[in-house]
Amino acid sequence: MKQKKSIFRQAADFLRWLGKDIAEIFTTFAEGDGKTKLSYLIMGFGQLSRGQIVRGVTFLGLQLLLNFYFFSFGWGYLKDIGTLG
Repeated sequence: MKQKKSIFRQAADFLRWLGKDIAEIFTTFAEGDGKTKLSYLIMGFGQLSRGQIVRGVTFLGLQLLLNFYFFSFGWGYLKDIGTLG
């Protein structure tokens, strides 16, 4: 009979897995070229610079919409963050 993993063992396995992915993100940034590093700040830049126009424009548009929302509407809600909970 196979025993189920405890919730703590599952959580530990997940954090181990997550740690590897986070380490890979930092490694990619450190070893990447300038296009890669700039794409961490500007969504879609890496795709645009490598010829994936539709995908790059989509990511860039989404980032612009997110920035517009945050600076026009979301910024005002930050003052109320202390009232949560």
